[in-house]
Amino acid sequence: WDEKKYYYFDKYADGTLSDVMSIGSYWALLANAVPSSNVKGFISHLKDANEFNRPHRIPSLAADNSYYKPSGNYWCGSVWSPTNYMVLKGLEMVGENELAREIALNHYSNVLKVFINDGAFYENYAPEYAGKGSMAVKDFVGWTGLSVINILFEFIFGIKPDFINRTIVWEVNIT
Repeated sequence: WDEKKYYYFDKYADGTLSDVMSIGSYWALLANAVPSSNVKGFISHLKDANEFNRPHRIPSLAADNSYYKPSGNYWCGSVWSPTNYMVLKGLEMVGENELAREIALNHYSNVLKVFINDGAFYENYAPEYAGKGSMAVKDFVGWTGLSVINILFEFIFGIKPDFINRTIVWEVNIT
């Protein structure tokens, strides 16, 4: 944890911290490893247009990194359905449902635009070119199916399974 930047960075063997802001740090939310005192600062990066709040959210690498590619280029900024879903579930765990829904709507609408234009799902998506697939594999449903099933049902429609109580919870988001 970097107190000045409010971010979880990778730590090198010598104890110093990397300065690379990647989506991987948000696993800490899903792992319930972020103290409540750090949540607000940590998630602020998801709202920052210079970092992760790009036309298609959430890139795998912050946009202010010199290795960031507007087309994505895999882990140099591409938007991936499984990492977005991970962030959404993490935001849900810390009670940031409004931000989760906002990101879900952005991601879903961009995936839908690509599907309408190309008739295909992609392995990942370009963060700067809303509604465009990336250089990645075309006709790749695999984990991209999370966008049109889980993200759509859980974060847009508000239909969520409660496995422990063996029920389905419906938080009406759309009327």
